[in-house]
Amino acid sequence: MDCSSSKARIRSDETDVPISDRAMLVLSRAAKRSVQKQQRQLLMESNIKYRRYLKSSGDGVGRRKKPTVHDDRCAMHSAPPAIHHVKLRDSSLFQNTPRIVIINASQGSEPSSNTDRTDSGPKVSRSREITARSAVQTQDFSDTVEEELAKPEFYDNESPTNVNLAKQPFVTPRSTVSSMNWAWVHERLASRESNTTRPETSMTFRDFLDGLDPQSDEYDTDLEDDFVNYHPEVADLTGATHYKKICCQRSVPTSQKIVEKLSDKNFQFLLHHRSLSSKDTLALSAALLHNTFVEQLDLSGNSINDDGAKHVIDMLKKNSNICRLNLGSNQLKNDSGYYISSMLCTNTSLTHICISHNTLADKEALHLCEALKLNSTLQSLDVSHNQFTDSAGQAFAAMLMDNSSLTSLNLSWNMLGKIAAAALGQCFKVNSTLQSLDLSWNGLGDEGAALLGRPLRHNSNLRHLSLAVNHIGPFGAERLASSICGIKGKKIKKTASGLTTLVLDRNPLGRKGVMYLLKHLQQSDVFTELSIKEVVLSPDLIEMLRQMIKSRPICVFYEGQNEQERKKCSLYGGSVHLHRVLARGKIISAQFLKAIATAEKIKIEDLRNAVRNLKKCSNEIETERLISNLDPDRDNFILHKEVVPVVYKTPPVKNVSRRRISRVKF
Repeated sequence: MDCSSSKARIRSDETDVPISDRAMLVLSRAAKRSVQKQQRQLLMESNIKYRRYLKSSGDGVGRRKKPTVHDDRCAMHSAPPAIHHVKLRDSSLFQNTPRIVIINASQGSEPSSNTDRTDSGPKVSRSREITARSAVQTQDFSDTVEEELAKPEFYDNESPTNVNLAKQPFVTPRSTVSSMNWAWVHERLASRESNTTRPETSMTFRDFLDGLDPQSDEYDTDLEDDFVNYHPEVADLTGATHYKKICCQRSVPTSQKIVEKLSDKNFQFLLHHRSLSSKDTLALSAALLHNTFVEQLDLSGNSINDDGAKHVIDMLKKNSNICRLNLGSNQLKNDSGYYISSMLCTNTSLTHICISHNTLADKEALHLCEALKLNSTLQSLDVSHNQFTDSAGQAFAAMLMDNSSLTSLNLSWNMLGKIAAAALGQCFKVNSTLQSLDLSWNGLGDEGAALLGRPLRHNSNLRHLSLAVNHIGPFGAERLASSICGIKGKKIKKTASGLTTLVLDRNPLGRKGVMYLLKHLQQSDVFTELSIKEVVLSPDLIEMLRQMIKSRPICVFYEGQNEQERKKCSLYGGSVHLHRVLARGKIISAQFLKAIATAEKIKIEDLRNAVRNLKKCSNEIETERLISNLDPDRDNFILHKEVVPVVYKTPPVKNVSRRRISRVKF
């Protein structure tokens, strides 16, 4: 073959095979496309998003569209004829990595200096022409390739003789990939420039795709923008997200009701009759720990045991927003008292706690009292419907002597007797903060009433006392009345008692006990409400009560009262209590009612919350009594005009002298 024709020669250690310029160009392009395709496939398979796409689509690795065939051959960008068509005598032509130099023989030029090499061997001299040691001819291969090169679409507006192959980037032919050294590919990929290399690092390509710590020294890449979170996670102030997360981790069914209540951003969280297990309370406590809206937490009636209560109490040790806690009607037993007492030693936000309708005993009462001696924020404690005896009553009395913040204590529905009554009576001489005490549904008896009532004349802070269903007879009623009003027999003694409400429902007072109460309570200027419901009264006693109500503005609830009288008495008593509460805070009644009224109506819930906000003016038991009196119909609404105290315009009744009253025979 004439050397003046456009040819290129491949030099190896044993053979030289002349190949035309255009054939080498076709092979170079095909090899380049093969390498680029493999690189692109590697990048795509290493991408997390691409792997997710393949997993969701199920099609495996993405496939390229098959080339269109025209005239029994592939399109222009398809692969050239396979190299195995070459008939070589020596099979070692491509076993060793050859050094390839392309010569533009038609112009008689020498090999270009920027020709790519596949290994790091010595450079080929520019003045020497590559010669072959063997005269092997590849006529069949040349004929096959030249037939394809004769097609006009293989030339980019240039003739075969004008194509400068030295300017084209050379890549190893596709047919020799399996037998070549790929080190140069990795070297080129490792550096942005041909003459520079990146420093050694322990980071792998997969580590790079998965992302690194931004604070790490390895976090230096041109693709940092791909990992920027353009939608940062917004802090969840309701705790709903944390609730779902904990439910997922603990395999707990997610309650949509709890999610809705957390997302409402309401200051009240009321959840009843859901039968919460220990895992449920754990998830709920984790959510409330991040919630910044809930101030009143009511979980009564959910069958919460000691383990569940521990999760709630641990949350309250860190939560400083919740000020009211209700764990009533649950299954709290021995350990709950210890958990609550440990929380009260550290918590400074809780003001009201209700743990009624449980099975707490004297041991738990002792734990609570030890913690309350040091607590200075709790204002109301409801431990009714438990199993406390006289020992627990003595513990509460000792606690009240040292506590300076508790204003309301509910000990109803327990097993307290005269020993507990005597201890509580002693604390009245020392305590100056307790305003309401509920001892109903216990067993004090006449002796307990007398022991409790005697110290009342020295206490001016207690305003509400409930002794319903305590087996109090005429003797106990007389001792209570004389202590409140300061009258004993024919003598009038000074008293500092500030009691305004006395509840003696369902006690065997008898005619004599009722007469003692009416006789002494007429002399008090502070006392405003007396309740003797479900006490048997004769017709003459009922008439006497009606006359006393007309002569003096006092609210008396008694058996045999008709609906109209009961409603008037209830509204009057509630109005008097409300005005007294507002007077303690130096608040004008008209402005207060106008602020909470809507269309001449006042919602009971709004009134309750407004009165509760007057922290130093009212306590929990007194507030509930006030609300109960102002809403006798139980429709959760009261009229603005009904709040005004009722004044009975009846003819005055002649007052009986004190000497005359003392001689009344029963």
